[in-house]
Amino acid sequence: MSELLASPRLLRKIDQLRELNIGTMVPLPQMVVVGDQSSGKSSLLESLTNIPFPTDAELCTRYATQITSRRDIESRVEISLIPGPSASAERRKKLSEFNHPHLTPTEFRAKFPELLREVNLCLGIRTDINDDSNATGTVFTDDVLKIEICSPEEDYLTIIDVPGIFRNPQGITTRNDMAMVRKMVENYVKDRRTIILAVLPSNVDIATQEILSLAEDYDPKGERTLGVLTKPDTITERSGKNVICNLVLGKKKPLTLGYYVVRNRGADEDTSISLAQRELMFNEAPWNTLPKERVGISALKSQLTQLLSEITKREYGPLRQEIIDLQNKNQQALVALGLPRETDQQQRAYLSSIAGKFQDLVNSALTGHYARDDAFDKDSDLRLSTVIVNRADEFVEQFSKKGHEWKFAVSDDQEGGESDLETSSALVLPAAADNQYCDSDGESSPSDEKSSSATMDASLFGSDGLDEFLHDMPEFRNPQLGIKRWIKDVYRRYRGPELCSFGSSILCSAFKEQSQRWDSFAKAYVSDCIRTIHLFLRRALAILCPKDLANEIWSFISDEVIARYKHSLETAVFLTRVERTLNPYTLNPYFSSEVHEARSDRLCDQLRQRQVTAPYHQTSSQFSNANIVTVDLATLYELSNHKANVDHLNDEIHDSLRAYYKVAEKRFLDNLYLQAVDYCLMNGDKSPLRVFSQEWVISLSAAQLELLVGDSAKTRAQRDRLNTRRVDLNEAIRILRE
Repeated sequence: MSELLASPRLLRKIDQLRELNIGTMVPLPQMVVVGDQSSGKSSLLESLTNIPFPTDAELCTRYATQITSRRDIESRVEISLIPGPSASAERRKKLSEFNHPHLTPTEFRAKFPELLREVNLCLGIRTDINDDSNATGTVFTDDVLKIEICSPEEDYLTIIDVPGIFRNPQGITTRNDMAMVRKMVENYVKDRRTIILAVLPSNVDIATQEILSLAEDYDPKGERTLGVLTKPDTITERSGKNVICNLVLGKKKPLTLGYYVVRNRGADEDTSISLAQRELMFNEAPWNTLPKERVGISALKSQLTQLLSEITKREYGPLRQEIIDLQNKNQQALVALGLPRETDQQQRAYLSSIAGKFQDLVNSALTGHYARDDAFDKDSDLRLSTVIVNRADEFVEQFSKKGHEWKFAVSDDQEGGESDLETSSALVLPAAADNQYCDSDGESSPSDEKSSSATMDASLFGSDGLDEFLHDMPEFRNPQLGIKRWIKDVYRRYRGPELCSFGSSILCSAFKEQSQRWDSFAKAYVSDCIRTIHLFLRRALAILCPKDLANEIWSFISDEVIARYKHSLETAVFLTRVERTLNPYTLNPYFSSEVHEARSDRLCDQLRQRQVTAPYHQTSSQFSNANIVTVDLATLYELSNHKANVDHLNDEIHDSLRAYYKVAEKRFLDNLYLQAVDYCLMNGDKSPLRVFSQEWVISLSAAQLELLVGDSAKTRAQRDRLNTRRVDLNEAIRILRE
């Protein structure tokens, strides 16, 4: 017994946890008395606790009652109300203020029926169960009445009494009440640390007792169910008494914890009859054949005390760890909800934090500092500068091959030779990083990352309204051959009264026709970049905040972002119009040198075609250079006079057009990237990536903040619930560690 007396401190801790409603979160070691109505449950509790539980219908159990007996030097009874799991904050406050003056155990037992009426009134329990007129309140509640009795004579025991199960609603009770009671009982008996005291009247066939079937549902092996057989004095037939004895002896429907038979005070029995007098019947046959430790209240109470101590000691360590784990999960749930967003200040701080993180991600993406955030490793489409630069290289290659309508000639008698403009190598665009995974033949290996256009979700652009103004790259044919004939046609269509020369209008018209694909190329390229930027923006928001909030932020910033997308397209159109509609002009000296070089190349080519047989001195070292050819004066004269004026002008137009196209193409591609893409979409002050910023958050009104990030009623209720649990769990951990 001394070992058991060492457990009161642990039992007290468990009771404190129960007061904090920890039992609704994690199973607590406890002992619950369950039974059908009229099973003798109230009389059993009276015998175990010496509390005169009423048996009349008006004061029968309508809520769980926790009865704690403690041995203490001071004699006192403390009464309190523990709000149920479903109690509102207002009800919790009301019940916590219920304060009944301390009584001595003797005073408490004398005034117990009166005290129950006060408790029922505070809980809003209806007592007039047979009269439904002008009555308010509930019949049952999940709140708990806690009674703690301390005195030098008390044993260490905690028992929880729950309402009895009933099958047929009567009076004001309803089927909902019946279901509520059953659910309440199930919530207690299902916990693996609960010892079930199944109260079974001896005068009823045990097979018909619903409470035993319920216990079997949650304790199929019978390892934590203890059967208490009441009303043995009501059995008159010998066979009936033998059935009860066989249950106690484990011969029928055995339970690991076994059965006990007790004799309680009857409803109409004289209170002057003592417990010892009532239990004299166990000295008679067949009761006297039963083990003494299985008969009577004293034996039962001793066993209950031992069982509760054992389960408390065994489960104390695991229980503490479960509560710590539960607190960690509760804290994670609170973190997942984010900071409270009920006030203007809280909402602005929360959204500003997300905007700051978004801009950090943007800056890392634009500068290529991908090591700053793991998101870049998980999603290659977030590596914005890389995707944009790779796309620029692809675009330049496509543009240099198919951006012009007619293939330029490379010799005097060719209508567009094998070698055309070598534009891409001369463009001043950011170079993509070398691809170490590229095969030796220049083709990408299977491990190459996909371009942004290949990984974009087309449905996203449609749902966000981008498809209404974005453009796709058309399928262009290769540049046409026959540029000389085309130039001749242009000259005939646009020539003026110039003498032995051609006017600027001819070059302007020729260039406009030669660059007619530029507009479609530019719109498609910038549209592709817009899709890349948009994909980054949407995925970055999805990473940084919950899906619903990401969609809300997009709905707020979408108009401004789309306006900036459109501005980049307008810039591309503007640059195209400037290049194609104004008179050709450049300050780049490269144009003049290209024209002169083209003329020299044509003359040299003609000279090589007309060189004469090598003279006697060709073997001399000074004439061994391959760039030196020998021609006679007649040939020179012929070369300078053999072409008609129109043919000569066509050559001049071709050379000027080719030289100017090279200059304009370089300038156009540079400007298209720097202005329409880099400035308008990425790094400029009006970039769409800069819309969602901390400055934007500051500009929002209180109403806008509430609409955007204000906690919903559901979220506030969830946060309140988690905060309440956090306080209770922290207190529980403190109690267990003391």
